[in-house]
Amino acid sequence: MRLAVSEMIDEGLVRSCVYTEQTGSTNSDALQSLQTDAAAPSHLPRLYLTDRQTSGRGRQGNQWHSSNDSLTFSLLCDFDLQSPNAALVSIATGIGVAQGIEHCCSPLRVMLKWPNDICAIETDRKGQIRQLRKLGGILIETSASAANRLVIGIGINVDRAPEQLADSQSPALALADIAQRSVGREELLNAITASVLESISDLQIPERLMGQYRSRCVLTGRAISLRQNDQLVEGVCRGISDEGSLLLECNGQTLELRSGQVQRVRFSG
Repeated sequence: MRLAVSEMIDEGLVRSCVYTEQTGSTNSDALQSLQTDAAAPSHLPRLYLTDRQTSGRGRQGNQWHSSNDSLTFSLLCDFDLQSPNAALVSIATGIGVAQGIEHCCSPLRVMLKWPNDICAIETDRKGQIRQLRKLGGILIETSASAANRLVIGIGINVDRAPEQLADSQSPALALADIAQRSVGREELLNAITASVLESISDLQIPERLMGQYRSRCVLTGRAISLRQNDQLVEGVCRGISDEGSLLLECNGQTLELRSGQVQRVRFSG
């Protein structure tokens, strides 16, 4: 893995890296560096990579643990948080991760479950979707004390899926379970990093990004249950707005939700 990181730096894909065999959270490591020289523009984008994460975080405080069967890393980037399309960073990251995985695992089709899940679909003999399987997730974080600094956390199940994912109702799945060839963590790291950084730069063309995201959104047209704060909301997903919000048809009106956790997706009946 160290050789792969050195090659990424030599190629100019990232400018610096912190690589540890074990850490609590790569996102936390990145956030803690914001007040140091490590966050200087000359060091960015900066990669935080670990073989084993013991106290990772999912959205809304959920836990995300990983072993060396997974690919777990964060990118610290220079980004204008006041830009008109800053709210679409999660959208762009999801697209980048999906495209990076597909680059290594063709002809696998990667789907996205708003707001931050990376998924594959499991079908029956008729080709109908039976359930979602979670390949990984993303977590976007910023700090009020560091303007124009963005932390992008990414976790992908590579060789073995964890027995349980605390922040997901979808059964976990590893790329090794579905890819038609063996895929190394080094290859995935390079492909996903390159694709995510390219997608972030494409935020200047949001129409293209939204079209790509909508083509991968597994929720559109399906009945879902979504928890927002302490309230459970049920309805039919009518897509994703241009601002990255989930459109939920509920009791005769369409709600535009900027946050929440999808807990159930109905694929039949």
